[in-house]
Formats: sequence, structure tokens, C-alpha cells
Amino acid sequence: MFIAQLILFQVFIFALLVVGLRYVIFKRVKLDKAHLQKLSEEYMEKEQAIKREQQKLQQEYDSTREKAKKEALEIQVKAQSEAKEEAAKIIDRAEAESEEVIKRAENCASEAKKDVEKNVEEKSIDKACELIREIIPEKIKKQMHNDWTKEIIDSSFDVLSQMNILEDTKDVVVISAYKLAREDLDAIKAGIKKQIKNDIELKEEVDPGIMAGITIKIGNLVLDGSLWYKAKKMAAEVKKE
Repeated sequence: MFIAQLILFQVFIFALLVVGLRYVIFKRVKLDKAHLQKLSEEYMEKEQAIKREQQKLQQEYDSTREKAKKEALEIQVKAQSEAKEEAAKIIDRAEAESEEVIKRAENCASEAKKDVEKNVEEKSIDKACELIREIIPEKIKKQMHNDWTKEIIDSSFDVLSQMNILEDTKDVVVISAYKLAREDLDAIKAGIKKQIKNDIELKEEVDPGIMAGITIKIGNLVLDGSLWYKAKKMAAEVKKE
């Protein structure tokens, strides 16, 4: 009897445990279900928020893209306009430079023409002087040489008093068509020394090319009393006329 009661008691306890466990499980399931429902609702809300954020970002992206396209178009138009302006400036500069080059070329051509004319003129004068040198007899050239040399010596070199000659000038060169006599050299030296009031060193050079007369170099100053100089001067005056 006692065993039967013990078994019944155990069955009763077991039944209570089953009922209690079922209640606990049911309540836990209910709580979990509610929690899952809440999580599902939160997930739906987050999903909606993400969709709204995506839509917002898409709108911002589309807006930014349109703005960028507009700005790019404006930059392109501006660049084309600036390129046209720069091209026009380049063309203007090129035209100006071309005109300058043409002008310089014309000036160079003009200067070259002048140089050629000058060279031709100088050569023609030299040629005329050479003809004079060949035509005049030696006897006449020598007589002219003696007369002009005497005339220069007799002038006592008064012309030097009117010229600006450096005080320390000492070197004097006398170029003669014929070799001068010692007394002529001494007279020339004395006359120059008297005018420049300075001791000088006189050097003689003989150059038949000057045809007749003498040329005196005092420092950088040149006194030309030669037939060659007179002939060139006369030929130049005739050419000018």
C-alpha cells in the first residue's frame, strides 16, 4: 500500500513537473516569440531607414552628377572660348612678328644695298686713283712730292695749334712717297715739336702707294698731304656731283 502511494506521489510530482515545465516552456516560447516579433519590427524599420537613406544618397548622387555634368559643360564652353581667344592672340602675335621680320628684312636689304653701293663707290674711287697713279709720269709725281712737302714744312704746322692733341703724345710717324732728306725730317720734327710743345720721337716710312706728298700721324691724329688722298677726295666729290 505504501509503495502504491509512493508511486502515486511520484506520478503526481512528475505530473506537476511536466505541467510546470510546460508552463515555463510556453511562457519562454511566448517571450521569445514576442522578442522575435520585436526584432522583426526593428529589422523592418532599419530596412526602411536603409532604403530611405539609399534613396537620399541616390538623389544626392544624381544631383551631384547633374551638377558635375553642368559644370563640366560650362568649363568646356569656357575652355573653347578661351582657346579661341588665345588662338586669336597667337595669330595676332604671329602677324606682328611676321611684320617685324619683314620690316627687319627690308631694313637689312636696304643696309646691304647701301653697303654694296658704298663698296662699289669706294672701289671705283680706288680704281680711279690707281688710274691717276699710272697716268701721271714719275717725274711729275716726284716734283709734286717735293713741292707739297716743302709747302707743309713752310706752313710750320700752324694747323696743329687748332687741334686737341694729348700732352703726352710722343710718337710721330711720317709716311712719304719718297725717302725724305735729313734736313726735311729735322724741319718736320722741329715744326711739330714747336706746336705741341713736347719732345717727340719721329719715325719715317716710305710708301710709294701714296704717289706724292707726305702723311703725318701724331698719336691718333692724321694729317694727310698725299696725292692719293687728294685724288680720292676729288674722285668722291665728282662721284657725288
